[in-house]
Amino acid sequence: MIISQIVSILFLLIALGIMLIVCLFMRLFIDQLLPDIAIIGILSFSIFLVLLSVWSILNSFDASKKERKVLLTICSLVMLVPCIYFGSNMLTNYSNTFFDKKRWSNKPNKRVYMVDNMLKEYNLKGMSKEEIKGLLGEPTNTEYFKTPNNYVYYLGPERGLKIDSEWLVIEFDNGKVKEFNISRD
Repeated sequence: MIISQIVSILFLLIALGIMLIVCLFMRLFIDQLLPDIAIIGILSFSIFLVLLSVWSILNSFDASKKERKVLLTICSLVMLVPCIYFGSNMLTNYSNTFFDKKRWSNKPNKRVYMVDNMLKEYNLKGMSKEEIKGLLGEPTNTEYFKTPNNYVYYLGPERGLKIDSEWLVIEFDNGKVKEFNISRD
């Protein structure tokens, strides 16, 4: 009886550890993730393991059927909260990932979500300054990363920890895009 309780508790701790690691990973990189079946699968499996562990622990203690149901319900609800939070974050950020000229112009803080899609959709290399302005609008008025031969566009708070800002820096040579990169300040 005691061995089964110890095994159940260890099983629970391992499952919670897996779930915590996945949640931390998702929180740090949530802005760069699309709904990824592997992460959702690992999280779902971890939740299943936690529920199984809780059920096993509850069955190994003397508790009435009603008390077990109440505890299992509470544990289930506690585990659903992070799933709903991370899931809604993933879906919200996913809907903002598609490049749209109007949204790019009107919502500078959301550009960080759109920039990867824009760079895949449009080949900036070789474009003229006028073509870049036609696509992305006027460059941001800033001294960050500014040189006489570049355009700088504010993208918003950096993905992940949101400590710094991200910027799209486009370098020109003879009026044509030579290179571009995403920089942090």
